[in-house]
Amino acid sequence: MLNSVIHGDAINGKVEHGKCYVAMKGRYTEVSRGVYLYGYVHTCTNFVLFPATILSGLLGMRGSARKSKRDQNGESLED
Repeated sequence: MLNSVIHGDAINGKVEHGKCYVAMKGRYTEVSRGVYLYGYVHTCTNFVLFPATILSGLLGMRGSARKSKRDQNGESLED
């Protein structure tokens, strides 16, 4: 969403002659240094958090499936 608001991202952008640019589809848009830094950090954290979110969801589904199977068999945690 941030990329569509500022028309690009800092990972694909550049800093030239003290000016910061974000890029999308080969088109550069000048932004303030603060927006550039925020965009860079935002994109980097998404590279880490997105896979972590998917992994935690899959692990949660795995745990739910085990619990559901245990409930169907009439087992309890004390068995």
